Amino acid sequence: DRFQSMAEFGRAIQAMSDPDAASVINALMAQITHRSTSDSTEDTAIGPRREPSAAELEHKASASIDSSESYENAVRLLYSRNVSDQDHAFSQLTKLEGDSQKHLLFDLARKLCMWSNSSLTGSPTKFALVPGSPITMGRGASAVELPLDDLGVSRQHLAFFLVGDKVEVEDLSTANGTLLNGMQISRTSRALLSDNDRLQVGDCDIHVHITYAAQ
Repeated sequence: DRFQSMAEFGRAIQAMSDPDAASVINALMAQITHRSTSDSTEDTAIGPRREPSAAELEHKASASIDSSESYENAVRLLYSRNVSDQDHAFSQLTKLEGDSQKHLLFDLARKLCMWSNSSLTGSPTKFALVPGSPITMGRGASAVELPLDDLGVSRQHLAFFLVGDKVEVEDLSTANGTLLNGMQISRTSRALLSDNDRLQVGDCDIHVHITYAAQ
């Protein structure tokens, strides 16, 4: 397939009978090698280089944003008075969280609780904060408002209470207990929650966020 025509092929065969056939064959081999190299170059040619568009550059820059920066921005927007910003920020945190990291938001201005356990619910869930009506957390998804898929968690593990403009948490006499900022919660009394507290429930680290009406 290296000859352009049958005539060219015929001339090559005829040349084989020439006394100087060896030199002719060497020339043919050189020609074949040259064409092979040319074909390879043509096959791999990619044409003129295209400069990326502004939209492509913007997308690439956006994708390269460090995840820690995205996390910090989302946390900051949790305290926005703009409802849409807050909801979007909480959704972002849900996407960024790991298997053992969850977020729990008590918005005292809107009187609601937001839970980011997307592994079970698929998206952040919201519950109304009603004085005297606790919101419970535990492994029994059908028995609690805030489900947590962890074998180290009791079916009904914690209860959260809105008391005036404060949130209190109660360990429901669980087998493995609950840590609040590294300290064991009493099983006989409630503990007061503050913004940026950390709850250790089973193997899960829960970051507590509390926004106030005056913020």
